[in-house]
Amino acid sequence: MKSSTFSLIAFVFILGFSLSSCKRDLADTPESSSTRIEKPEELDASSPYNWADNKSILITLTGYSSSNPSELGVITILDAKENVLYKGMHSSILTFETELLIPKKLAAVRVKFGTTDKIIPIIDNVVSGTLLPSSEAH
Repeated sequence: MKSSTFSLIAFVFILGFSLSSCKRDLADTPESSSTRIEKPEELDASSPYNWADNKSILITLTGYSSSNPSELGVITILDAKENVLYKGMHSSILTFETELLIPKKLAAVRVKFGTTDKIIPIIDNVVSGTLLPSSEAH
């Protein structure tokens, strides 16, 4: 009887020790959002750069239902010269919304998400559309 009690106590001790030493490794999990710069001073830009040449835009892209509700993909927003303005992980079923600081002269952005690759115009500092691929024939 003493050996089974000792075995039970040893088992509980080892189980408690192993569970208390477990922790989630956040470095290996993909980030669901990217780091957002709050102030222009946080950016590393050349000294002659003129911040007055920029405007803030709001991007809203409606999600869509998919066969896999946990489906994640990379959403990339680019300018006309293929410079990346934003890149991050996003779920296809959620509406994507972010605010970006871009050059004033930029009239449209390119959105890539899965099979979606389309150019959306900037109207009154707003980009509005869907994450669905264009149905236009090429």
